[in-house]
Amino acid sequence: AEYGGIFHITKNNLRSNRTMDNKTLLVVLLALLSVIYAQPSLRWPDRWSTARNKVYLPSWNLIDFATYTVDAPKQALRMDFELCTDENNNVIGTCSYIFVNSNCYYLAANVCCNAVPGLLPTPPDWIEKLNHTYYGVTEFAGERVYKWIFNDGSSDHTYYQRVSDPRFPFAQLGGTPLSANVYFNSVILDSIDPAVFRLPSATCQKTCPGSPVKLPKIF
Repeated sequence: AEYGGIFHITKNNLRSNRTMDNKTLLVVLLALLSVIYAQPSLRWPDRWSTARNKVYLPSWNLIDFATYTVDAPKQALRMDFELCTDENNNVIGTCSYIFVNSNCYYLAANVCCNAVPGLLPTPPDWIEKLNHTYYGVTEFAGERVYKWIFNDGSSDHTYYQRVSDPRFPFAQLGGTPLSANVYFNSVILDSIDPAVFRLPSATCQKTCPGSPVKLPKIF
């Protein structure tokens, strides 16, 4: 049909316009998805706290529970574990590790000593410094997640961050038998009370006799 001798619309024109519209829509959707699912930063927050379950997979049997408080600018970290063991794998109850003054201190019932002199906590960019590969978006534990595989120098580990909040780690899988650190209740802290990292007594400066417990991997 003609309108005022200016426009001439045919069925072929309409089909062509629809095809162009569909292509444009597809391009826009792909562009949006590329923004939404672009690789986020692997760097962890500078000041934050989190709770962590360590589980066996695929059964999800709980191995250990811990809470972490981190003040990276001050190179300070506190880890409080619910299940600690001695060198013979005997459960001795709760214990803590406090990283301050460039040392790692061990705290348990009636014990406080310097477990590893000169050991600093894991820095926020520790994964970025390792050989790692980004695999895009997938699912883990019923959530949409960003996925990486990194190598710590001896073995590969699978690492996830939530799509809903990629500021924090969500899960790290590795080891034999396969286990996972699953993080939750993570919050960024503007400031941290220095008392969290305060050692209870001067005796903590003494080097621990032998190895009172096996030092866990930092994260």
